[in-house]
Amino acid sequence: MKQTKSLMVLAGAALGLSSGALAQSTDDAIAQSRALQSDASTRSSFAADTAAGPTLDLSGYTQFQYNLNLRDDSDNNRLLPGGTGTPDPNDPNRSDSITSGFRFAKTKLVATGNITEEWSYVFQGKFSTDPGDFLLDDMYARYTMDNGWSFDAGQKKLPFLHEELVKDTGQQGSSRSLVNEHFTTGRSQGVWINYTQDSWRFMGAFSDGSNAQNTEITSPVEADYAFTGRGEWKWAGEWSRFDQFSSWMGQENAGYVGGAAHWQDGGSTVGTSDSNLFLATLDAQMQGSGWNIYAAAVYSQFSPAVGDSISDLGMMVQGGWFLQDQWELFGRGTWNIADDNDADGNPGNGVQERDDFLAFSAGVNYFITPQSQNIRATFEVLYSPDEQTNSSNGATNIPSSIDAGVLPDQEGGQFNLRAQLQVIF
Repeated sequence: MKQTKSLMVLAGAALGLSSGALAQSTDDAIAQSRALQSDASTRSSFAADTAAGPTLDLSGYTQFQYNLNLRDDSDNNRLLPGGTGTPDPNDPNRSDSITSGFRFAKTKLVATGNITEEWSYVFQGKFSTDPGDFLLDDMYARYTMDNGWSFDAGQKKLPFLHEELVKDTGQQGSSRSLVNEHFTTGRSQGVWINYTQDSWRFMGAFSDGSNAQNTEITSPVEADYAFTGRGEWKWAGEWSRFDQFSSWMGQENAGYVGGAAHWQDGGSTVGTSDSNLFLATLDAQMQGSGWNIYAAAVYSQFSPAVGDSISDLGMMVQGGWFLQDQWELFGRGTWNIADDNDADGNPGNGVQERDDFLAFSAGVNYFITPQSQNIRATFEVLYSPDEQTNSSNGATNIPSSIDAGVLPDQEGGQFNLRAQLQVIF
């Protein structure tokens, strides 16, 4: 809590120095350290330039939601986290289950700056919704060279899924897709290498493994070693166009194609799990004047210490179209295809069965300031015809995710309606 209070005091002091500072958020990883310098003049800062000493630029954002979830299961409350038991399918008193309420989907604070002309840093923390602690997201230092190379050390997102690397505030709808929720490698601790040219770029990482955020070296979540590599080639537009999915009216065409792979292994050092994981993905994005389309396919193969390996496939496509400067329609389809093998290595025995999961969503964005993500209202509806049982044990191929709008459901036919207000400060 002392750390949280100190950061809030610094943020208040910085905002007092510049009353007109409205910043574009830097969620996830900053693509280039020079991008930080280009918009530093719009942020509150404790130093004018690196000659006067290290700089500190503060920003943040919040996403506030109302959710209304409808499922064909009267006892779904017993399936929510902390619930027990299995609903009786023959219960004559069964009726549709409704869950609704307000929530802060994400609230984050960001500090960026330069220490010297070559060295910069990124810090990002978030307030968790339960129990409300302040947690570390990103903390890394970057060394940038003049020839397109840069090197990072610390904690940040692994360079795997493009959708995950696009910041929260640059998503097409109110959240990332269910394909991303299942296959993401998330954040980890390690070292990164980045190389960028006009038409192509590469990102690589040597790390503690998938979703190894804020872990110690003895944690079973960590791998012994992990390697991640991502390459992208663009045929039109600037790299900054792909920092968000929406494409404003009047913008020229832009497009890229990319691919990535991830491998990790464990069990050779004390504390790590005797398992390995391989992931691969291909994705592409095209944008034009007021329209955009994005598609991705992901493959994973997980080999546990006991039982057969499990291979899953995910596919998604989404797109958006502006009716006019402030109104954007969007839609998305996701399909997660589960391996026939069960988590216990015995398919067909009724234990930990895994099913495919299909979901569709559509909605509208209203940009209160044209061509700006600073204040945005999103209205979205998601529908899935497939059942979503409690997957806290990892048995099913899709985790129940409040962020993605899906709650545990044993019968299928789930709707989720969301209204979200995004504010970047």
